[in-house]
Amino acid sequence: MALVNTRREAAIKRQSRKNSAAERLNDRVGGWDSNASGLRHGTVQITSSGGSERIKVSDRLQRISAILDEDLSAGDVSVDVTDATQITKGDFIKINAEEMQVRSISSNTLTVRRGVNGTTDADQAEESEIFVLNPKVPTRYSELSSETLTFTKDGSTFNYPKQMQFIPASALNFGSAFTFTGANLASYDDDQYDVMFIMKDMQTYSVTGSDESSAQSLQIFADNKTGLGFTPTANIFIGSVLSSSTVTSFDDSGAVFSSTLATPAYNTAKTSNDAYDDQATASVVSLDVTFTLTYSSVVDKGGDIAVEGYIRAGTSDGSNAFNSSQYEQQQFTDTRDPSFGAGTKTITKNFTFGGALGNPARVVLTITDFSVGGSSSATLAGALTSITYTTSSGTTRSITGTNRADAIVIAR
Repeated sequence: MALVNTRREAAIKRQSRKNSAAERLNDRVGGWDSNASGLRHGTVQITSSGGSERIKVSDRLQRISAILDEDLSAGDVSVDVTDATQITKGDFIKINAEEMQVRSISSNTLTVRRGVNGTTDADQAEESEIFVLNPKVPTRYSELSSETLTFTKDGSTFNYPKQMQFIPASALNFGSAFTFTGANLASYDDDQYDVMFIMKDMQTYSVTGSDESSAQSLQIFADNKTGLGFTPTANIFIGSVLSSSTVTSFDDSGAVFSSTLATPAYNTAKTSNDAYDDQATASVVSLDVTFTLTYSSVVDKGGDIAVEGYIRAGTSDGSNAFNSSQYEQQQFTDTRDPSFGAGTKTITKNFTFGGALGNPARVVLTITDFSVGGSSSATLAGALTSITYTTSSGTTRSITGTNRADAIVIAR
């Protein structure tokens, strides 16, 4: 009759279970797996152009390679595991649905308090997986500056977004080229990235007359993509046909006061202090302009706030002024009692021209005077908010606000 070394056989069995547990963990892609109760963790190797870095990531449940080394009956407080070196006195562990608190450790035997945190003390099967809850070992994160990040497992490279970047609305102008480096962002090797726009303000576009019954749709996308940047673009379709006009922002929606100016004329050039819009629309016979005057940082020490300015409309001369034909301008004034504090005044001006304007039609908002009486003080900002262009055919194009959008760029 052959003699059997039962201790040796038990040791081999325990080591086999320990190895198989580690293999099950490593077989998960990058050491990661998920289940209904949370995220299971291992070690992820991230490879960059500058080398490799191993990053250990912890969450509420951290899967360890040790497993239960015996069948455990409800009420048993002595728990044998295959490797207790990954567990610390005071840890909370989870086996299946039951949570336990480790009170002491002797070799690979844990003394625990069963069924804690509202869970049920129950029978547990040998080889059950063990999770540590809220691990005390601090998570170590490594910051990689490389643009190229990939997951590798068994020599295979897994697809992973190598970079995600946020672009604020202040850096994007629809119809104008955007460059990553110009916004202090990282550029790409090629155009294999996607852009997701998050709209903040979007001008409306409406038509009446011959196109009134046609369905309209708005298309927003990144055009002319390269590794260096793209052009944020918004197009209007009437029916299935692209409109002759691409939706663009006001060329400059904001107006500020710099110094007192004389009454302008058709040949007075617009400046960087003016708000304006050049609309690529021929045969405009009338238009309505709405704008705002916003008062802020108002301090009332006697004396009124007074503003004067002009809305100017006509055909662009191809530079910074107007053609003399069909040119019109209307003055606006506003007086505000500073005791009212901060606020906004909305003004609308209507223009009807004696003949059709040429292409492009131009609207300019100019603030020619701004004064605060007594010892009061305030700041002023003007802004175009809406322009409605009506052509000789009766088609109306309404532009409301300035196109503004944040964007998220995701590399493929």
